[in-house]
Amino acid sequence: MPTLGLLFLRACAQVNNSANSSGVEVKFLVGSALEKFFNQTATQLSQQKPKLDNGKPFSLKCESKGSGDVVTEIVSLSKKLKSGAIQPDSPEFPTLISVDGEIYHSQLLYKINQLYPGQNYIPQITDAPLLANSPMVFMASKEVAPGLQKQSNIYQALINAQTHRDLDSSSPQLPIHYVHTAPTRSNSGLQTLVAQFASFANKRPEQLTVADL
Repeated sequence: MPTLGLLFLRACAQVNNSANSSGVEVKFLVGSALEKFFNQTATQLSQQKPKLDNGKPFSLKCESKGSGDVVTEIVSLSKKLKSGAIQPDSPEFPTLISVDGEIYHSQLLYKINQLYPGQNYIPQITDAPLLANSPMVFMASKEVAPGLQKQSNIYQALINAQTHRDLDSSSPQLPIHYVHTAPTRSNSGLQTLVAQFASFANKRPEQLTVADL
């Protein structure tokens, strides 16, 4: 594990540069939120034909997954390493890893510390300038959106409502179908689940207790 050089980035870029194909390949395993933005950044980097201090060229290769899947893969590889099934320099390990959001970072830190207590292989998030803000939003068709906008606490409003007319008399008599991404695999799904709990408890997320849940 010490030779893996595990490092957290806020996002990642991907580029396949044939000029760098004989050099060092830097493998990224990342959450998907900012993949497109950093792909563009990586293209610009590729045009500069980057090299290491020793003059050897390097290229970037990115695999994008849900943040929960990133955590699952790193924990799975770490377990294989501890059991001796793979070696520290195995190509299965990424060079750089990223998850979208502090919650999944905390999960990964906790799980790796359980496997390797006291080793601090996963660093804490350090202060850094904000690169981008990715808010969570409700998406709805235009005929039901006005009724949803009128709700002061939409999660609580959805508890007993069966149709959109239950929320607003001017809305159509359409059944409510509420979906979000899987909280076990997606950062947005996990953040949404936390927002629901915070809404029901009428507390900020950091104030939630086990009793609230």
